[in-house]
Amino acid sequence: KEQLDQKQQEITQGILNAINIMKELNVPENEILKKLQEKFIKITKWRKFMKCILTVVGKDKPGIISKVSGLLADKNVNIEDITQTIMQNTFTMIMLVNLSKACVSMQELSAKMTELGTEIGVNIHLQHEGVFDAMHKV
Repeated sequence: KEQLDQKQQEITQGILNAINIMKELNVPENEILKKLQEKFIKITKWRKFMKCILTVVGKDKPGIISKVSGLLADKNVNIEDITQTIMQNTFTMIMLVNLSKACVSMQELSAKMTELGTEIGVNIHLQHEGVFDAMHKV
């Protein structure tokens, strides 16, 4: 919650800075509003479809699901689907996650997940759902 509020404040400050710069450049107010509306629509559309595939593979041990899902919850990422199995002592998990309300970018989340994977001794990989689908079409 606190990180989400901070992210919203950063975005708001960025918008205010952009408005001030456009005013200094004598951009008409109706043009400023039009540009802001276009950006908002793009951001909203992008966020609506921000689904990613998260894969986790490594030696099975207690706490993997807890730590991965805990980090996702901390970043306000929703788990929409999950499958997990253990194959000959190798833990494998695939999650469909939605970043539409996340307080971090996909790149930031990916870096955090890689860091967590190193800490707990598993490989964690995050990729956009569209990339995953394109790579796995027959």
